[in-house]
Amino acid sequence: MRGRAAARAGALAGLLLLGACGSSDGPPGAGNPFLTGDFSGGKIAEENKPVDPTLFERQKFCPQVEVRGDSHLLTVYARGQEDDPSGLRYQATIREWARECFHSGDMVTIKVGVIGRVVSGPAGVDGAVDLPLRIAVTGDEDAVLASELVPVAVAMTAASGTQAWNTVVDSITVPAAGASRIYIGFDEEAGRKRR
Repeated sequence: MRGRAAARAGALAGLLLLGACGSSDGPPGAGNPFLTGDFSGGKIAEENKPVDPTLFERQKFCPQVEVRGDSHLLTVYARGQEDDPSGLRYQATIREWARECFHSGDMVTIKVGVIGRVVSGPAGVDGAVDLPLRIAVTGDEDAVLASELVPVAVAMTAASGTQAWNTVVDSITVPAAGASRIYIGFDEEAGRKRR
């Protein structure tokens, strides 16, 4: 019994000593941020400042971007040398993309940015090449809501060997309720018609 009382008294004395180490000459609670609301010099909340309710609005849906199949790659050969490695003029790739949606009523305008690269082949290319980039927005069961062929001109020289390209399209507007997917890729068939 005496041992327990002595242990309690020792623990209490230790707590009092620790409490004395944190004491200050200021008013009670002066150094305690939980009592003063002063965390690293800032305040928890400003008085009489209204909260912006839009901060708590649910973000509206913006369809994901996908590359359909192997349409991220466009390989162009010299005429009559298709599938002959020495006849390769250039190869273009899609490397990165991003999208942003702007809602207005029941419509959504979609802005899509695409980045890629063109690499010159053994047959070479000198001058601008037009990349046939297709951007399509689909709805339920892949029904096409909008489709736009975007010719991307890339200046190439025989000496450059490789050239980066980028484009931004912000002219696609569709019903917000129906849009479920954005597809990007090179439209080889449209590219052949343009060459």
